[in-house]
Amino acid sequence: MSGWIKLEKDRRDDPRVLRMARELRHACVTHERCMANFHVTLVLGCLDQLWVYADTHIREDDTLDLGVDEIDELVGLKGFSSLMPSDWLEVLDAQSVKLPNFHGHNGTESKRKALAQKRSERYRNAGALQGATLSSRTSVTQASLDQTKTRPDQDQKKNTTADARPEGNGHDPYFGDFKAVYPKRNGNQPWSRAVKAINARIREGTTWQQILDGASRYSVWCRATGKINTEHVMQAATFCGPEKPFLLPWDAPATRADARLSSNVDAALEFMERTNGT
Repeated sequence: MSGWIKLEKDRRDDPRVLRMARELRHACVTHERCMANFHVTLVLGCLDQLWVYADTHIREDDTLDLGVDEIDELVGLKGFSSLMPSDWLEVLDAQSVKLPNFHGHNGTESKRKALAQKRSERYRNAGALQGATLSSRTSVTQASLDQTKTRPDQDQKKNTTADARPEGNGHDPYFGDFKAVYPKRNGNQPWSRAVKAINARIREGTTWQQILDGASRYSVWCRATGKINTEHVMQAATFCGPEKPFLLPWDAPATRADARLSSNVDAALEFMERTNGT
């Protein structure tokens, strides 16, 4: 998944958040030293910490390879998991929980819809601004033509060319989405070269969706391998270069559960070999 999740602005007044904060406040021995909204802020911060972690590590079935004690340790608040309502967290066993419908809110499809909505809004705003600018330029051009009486067909063609915006340039709303999704790099990141590389790929037939999806996969891979904010993150120009790294799968490394399963399978095979040998 990409390196962001949706945060609902009205979650501050969600009854579930308020109920968790009230229970936490009653359980806090030193609550008289805290301001009125301290516990609500604490609950919101812990929820965001858990959901940001889950965005990277959760499985397709909304299960997470963490027990309740490990979640409490992750968010830094003992007993936090026991406060969460069942529609936010279900305890499966000592080492795993489920976050019901997590992908419905923060999955790839939900994020794609959110990005599409942002792009549509940007296009509407850009279209309105471009229309006003074009109207103003047309008025100025017409006044100039009336005064000079020079070749109006060439002037009109010049204005049309000036107003045209090539797909994939640095002012394209899609490029803003690309910069938001692309993993942060410690070092030089020449975005102007990335614009040129993207323009070249689009002229070759690549779509913006392919580039954005590739950047999302790469961001997840960088986060899972600890490369975020290091010099090991590829420059965006290279990522969108002729080799087209954005088309690679960028599969994240195996989780702890996968490692345990592989270890169990190896142990079983070894036992069978010893048994057959005797």
